[in-house]
Amino acid sequence: MRNLILSTLSTIALLIYPLSLSSQNSFSLSLDLDNAPDDQALATLIASPDQVIAIQIFARDIQNTTGISPRFEYNARQVTYQGFFPGNILPNAQVLAEHGTNPTFVQVSMVSFGGSATVSTGLMGTIHFRTTRTFSNTTIRLTHAILSRNGQFETISLNISVALLSTPSPDFDGDGSVGFTDFVLFASRFGSTRGDGIYEAKYDLDVDNAIGFSDFVIFARDFGKEVSSPGSTPKMYWTDVGTHKIQRADLDGSNIEDLITTGLIYPEGIALDLTGKKMYWTDGGTDKIQRADLDGSNIEDLIPTGLTSSPTGPEGIALDVPGGKIYWTDFSTGKIQRANLDGSNIEDLITAGLRHPQGIALDLTEGKIYWAHDSPDKIQRANLDGSNIEDLITTGLEGPQGIALDLSKGKIYWADEGTHKIQRANLDGSNIEDLITSTTGLGGPRSITLDLTKGKIYWADRSRRKIQRANLDGSNIEDLITTGLRHPDSIALYFPPIGTGNF
Repeated sequence: MRNLILSTLSTIALLIYPLSLSSQNSFSLSLDLDNAPDDQALATLIASPDQVIAIQIFARDIQNTTGISPRFEYNARQVTYQGFFPGNILPNAQVLAEHGTNPTFVQVSMVSFGGSATVSTGLMGTIHFRTTRTFSNTTIRLTHAILSRNGQFETISLNISVALLSTPSPDFDGDGSVGFTDFVLFASRFGSTRGDGIYEAKYDLDVDNAIGFSDFVIFARDFGKEVSSPGSTPKMYWTDVGTHKIQRADLDGSNIEDLITTGLIYPEGIALDLTGKKMYWTDGGTDKIQRADLDGSNIEDLIPTGLTSSPTGPEGIALDVPGGKIYWTDFSTGKIQRANLDGSNIEDLITAGLRHPQGIALDLTEGKIYWAHDSPDKIQRANLDGSNIEDLITTGLEGPQGIALDLSKGKIYWADEGTHKIQRANLDGSNIEDLITSTTGLGGPRSITLDLTKGKIYWADRSRRKIQRANLDGSNIEDLITTGLRHPDSIALYFPPIGTGNF
């Protein structure tokens, strides 16, 4: 199939743009996990669950090329293919992708519709993968590539791989606690930098390619602590505006814990930073955005002023951890804003045309913000900088609240408190489906989140005072928590990397 694609498209390109004959040259490819210009040859990266990974592909000896097609093999339990973005070597390049299994692979075919490569070396393009929520460690392999040049095909076998490693744990010796042995091991690498022969990525706790004082601060924070439990257990976190609490439990609803029980008035949106081991939340009563460790300790006020709390202020919240940004909606001011993860550098993104924006979600691969809008009832999206606003769904809504994205399937899910429904559609708003309705016992669903690995929807039902889940198609509804709740609002899921520890 891929040869047919290359042959057909290359033939079209050759007919439109005839090429002079030249001697055939061998070509080569290389991979780089560093997104800086030029090939830095970075083959190892510390990654966290649900993170977009960009891999640059550099080509050499590709003059007169009209098409090129590399094949990548990967573990679908660890990463999913997100897309390919052409570089600068082929003019007017068009891209098609072929997928297969046993092993899982993606073959990307890029063909020029405007001539041939006039350079010998350059960036072929950037391929994007996203780590799954149960990501631990994995490799992505470039196994071979096909090149079209002067009406002929060249094939090379390759075995080039990049390694994605889970967030480093200070438990270097793997005994379940951070103690003296770990301290000695850390000291033996202190002061080293990537490439000096001493550096090892697992000791680089802040992932800045150097093992220095900031890594020591992180290590010292966890010294003397156990790191095997409960961090090895997936959790759901939620806010409750009635009990004024933030709580968590196992995914089946067992082992409920109170995390924050004081200082909250109207806790609403919640989002988790799996890399930094932090939870972030909005409080429309205290007029704040705050964060804390995942166990509720070390509470910080990030944005304590400038938000409006009457009748309710900051609402939905989403994180761009790789980009170092918080995004949120403000129900009262009708704004969508963002800031750095520490609360600095506040930016107004959308300030006009909104009245009561609610839930918010990010597509970092395509650079989009999605949000639900209550009165008028809409679901909309825009670029991450707030430009290019689009109406996606404008009919059939009566109070859309939380939203969630399944980018691998091209779907948006939302909860509508007014219609008493959970629905989904394509990312462009087409093909709307009712998944769960009042006929199956749904009351006033507020927030929604997805476990794409297990194929589950989780939601908080404020009027029924429940937290529930179902399959992605709405079947097999389960009650998870049915007591102790008053007005559960927002929900988020935590999936720890294998081998990481305490939170």
